[in-house]
Amino acid sequence: MKLYVDDLRELPENEPDCICARDYEDAIWQLSVHSFDYVSLDYDLGTSSRGTGLDILKWIVSNGKKIPHINIHSTHPIGIKMMVEYCKNFLPDTKITTHSLY
Repeated sequence: MKLYVDDLRELPENEPDCICARDYEDAIWQLSVHSFDYVSLDYDLGTSSRGTGLDILKWIVSNGKKIPHINIHSTHPIGIKMMVEYCKNFLPDTKITTHSLY
């Protein structure tokens, strides 16, 4: 199962077995109730969100979630750098990519 977290972009077409979360709260809820083998994160999640893609990564680590592949699709260069560094430090067994959704 796949989770895409983005406040603006639509899901890629023809993606089977995927869920879209638009903000931090929805992403955390989805991660709490489902198991995902792939999570694609944006850094900025809009002004109404309590957190960023980095905050979601911190939640994943602090809650012991094992996700084999995390993709960072943000266009925020500093956010991408912080998220990649966090993954290298705290998710060493997870495949990390930085591909756009399209």
